[in-house]
Amino acid sequence: DKGHITVYLPSYCDHVLLKFLQPHKDFQFQVFSREVTQIIQNGHIQFIPVDKSAFNQSLINCSGIITGAGFETPAEALYLEKKLMAIPIKGQYEQLCNAAALKKLGVTTVNKLDDGFKNIFLNWVNEPQSPSVFFPYSTESIIQFVMNRRQSLTSDFAKAS
Repeated sequence: DKGHITVYLPSYCDHVLLKFLQPHKDFQFQVFSREVTQIIQNGHIQFIPVDKSAFNQSLINCSGIITGAGFETPAEALYLEKKLMAIPIKGQYEQLCNAAALKKLGVTTVNKLDDGFKNIFLNWVNEPQSPSVFFPYSTESIIQFVMNRRQSLTSDFAKAS
């Protein structure tokens, strides 16, 4: 944890993100942007061109992440036990479904950036811990279960024939 907050909200323009992040001067932000071609430092906010390697490093080292409600980034954040705030992309049904599921897990979800964001952000950042997800079965054990079940069904079918 290097203390910054990673932000990846590609459906918002940089000037909009700046408006909502600027008041939080006690926090460092690394914003991944499709609008910049080189790193731009604006006070406590760093705009970084979208780059998978740089994003992965930022996510690994962040204290929290604010992102859309897609699948991959929230799943990685949960796996890494990072504090997570999800803002679903408007009009994307999958994002709304994922946001609803994340909310059930205890993840802070926000419908959109608006005047209420300042208080939501402060509550989120001051939460003692992020929700954790426990997966009791490994991929290997699930595959083994399915294979054993298939073998059992095949054997039962052969006996009935």
